[in-house]
Amino acid sequence: MSHSMKKISRFLLIVSFIFTHVLYAKVVFSDHENKYDDFTLTYFIDKSEDKNISEVATMPFSKKLDNAFTLGYTKVPVWFRIDIENKSSKKEEFYLFFERFNMGNFTVYEQKASAWKATEFGWKSYIEQQRSRFQSSPVYALRLKPGESKVLFVRIRTNIGLVGKFIVYADQEKIYSDQRKAFGFYLFVLGGLMMAILINGYLFISLKERIFGYYSAYLIGLVLFIIVYDTLALDFGWVKYYEFLQISGPLSIFFLTLFTKEFLRVRKYAPYLVRPLNIQAYIFAFLVVMMSIAIDSWFEIMGTAAPLAFAILLFTAYKVGYAGLKVAKYYFLLMFVNVLALALMALVYDGTLPYSDIALYSFMPVSFFEAAGFTMLLAGRIKEKSNEVIKVQNELIAEKKENENRLEERVKDRTSELIKLKDEMEYKLQRDALTSLYNRRHLATIVNELTQTQFSVVLIDVDHFKNINDNYGHSIGDKVLVKLAEILTDSIRTVDVAVRYGGEEFMVILPNLPISEAAKIAERIRINVEKSTLKYEDIEIKITISIGVSAKLKNTENIEDVFKKADDKLYEAKRAGRNRVCL
Repeated sequence: MSHSMKKISRFLLIVSFIFTHVLYAKVVFSDHENKYDDFTLTYFIDKSEDKNISEVATMPFSKKLDNAFTLGYTKVPVWFRIDIENKSSKKEEFYLFFERFNMGNFTVYEQKASAWKATEFGWKSYIEQQRSRFQSSPVYALRLKPGESKVLFVRIRTNIGLVGKFIVYADQEKIYSDQRKAFGFYLFVLGGLMMAILINGYLFISLKERIFGYYSAYLIGLVLFIIVYDTLALDFGWVKYYEFLQISGPLSIFFLTLFTKEFLRVRKYAPYLVRPLNIQAYIFAFLVVMMSIAIDSWFEIMGTAAPLAFAILLFTAYKVGYAGLKVAKYYFLLMFVNVLALALMALVYDGTLPYSDIALYSFMPVSFFEAAGFTMLLAGRIKEKSNEVIKVQNELIAEKKENENRLEERVKDRTSELIKLKDEMEYKLQRDALTSLYNRRHLATIVNELTQTQFSVVLIDVDHFKNINDNYGHSIGDKVLVKLAEILTDSIRTVDVAVRYGGEEFMVILPNLPISEAAKIAERIRINVEKSTLKYEDIEIKITISIGVSAKLKNTENIEDVFKKADDKLYEAKRAGRNRVCL
């Protein structure tokens, strides 16, 4: 071979090396590597949306990016080329893994026997194919003999932000190990949030203050958002509901807005901000509805509206704090850190910031500490009310010292007022706000008395009550319940205890009455309800009820068993056709 030919050969080798190692960066495994998560890959954006694998496989991929990447809200298909070379002496099994998988359509192509084999993982693909088994984070297994190379093409299409990380493993156990660590992190965060939900839910039920309900609902939305965001919903098998669960984002902001308005006492300290907050709540309620209908069209809109919503909440906290509410400063601090973490995540999703685990995941531990902080602040409201009572008492004592004779009557008057207020509060706590009947709290207070005596239980449920609410509205439904409570009160003895048991269910405790007599009273109630008509403006509504009856003989049965037996009989009445009494 001549000297000039040798030069040409050397030049071609160099060109070949550059083409394969620069244009297409390879993932090269040796005997000492089980995980490869820091490499460069090439990609192609299919703007025409019509390329197939045969065409793509022959195209030059000139664009490069890191294996951990973000391409923002890219709504057209994106093709990735991944070159893998096995330079180990024994390993033959390798696994392509995609972290943070929430893609709609995700297809891996591998050439086998001169043909391209396609393997689909995307959640939309699974729904389209009506496949029941779902793998949320795709793990694509391939076999590569020592010294062999392989080219994989991956086609991804999504409308909710193309963000993720390709990892190549040579050890399946390493995948499981990494996933266990991630799951432990999620468990820690979700466990803390669930504890905060339980605490605030209990306070909401106990104190009947809507602020605790708003915060509990916000946390529930946040938990669902995390479950969807980190694809745990897919791991749980909720593939068909994955798209619908995207509403958790606007849903949590909706309840956070309502909570903020109550927590910061906006109506008192910044009344001019009440209307903007109400408008914001309406907007996100609208987004909840629209995203449940068409996620692809509204997800990006929600992503744009969310930062503005958080900015409004922070501005509200600033103005209320400036007006004199001290707790607004704590709100601002907690929410500012949370907004900062969410902003980092949003900036990665829209492609402004590069891929970063800290930016993508920091909002979760921040949400954990935010929930702990707000739960303590909300619990402080109870102490605050107690301090107000103590303050009033101290003022009375101070006045009494100044003029014992003059204040003696005033102390008596104020003490009487406090006792009356306590009695009224106790009355309200044990009464249903709508019907004025006793509630389940009162029922719990008389359980001990019931254990020592004979009594009968009548459990009542309005037939087809949901249809009334659907056809006439909840306000008419409430009037039906009030009317039923009146009939109930008129149909029982003065010693009997009528309770609104929950929703459209009512219970009557009949002391010292055998089941045969209780059945007569139950039948009287049923007939009186059937004969009655609710008239409201031009609407006339007739209702029927189903009733279950049970009884407890003295010291022979557990009360819960008696209640359950009544419940069973109620359902027996419903199954038998409704509008009847079963015992």
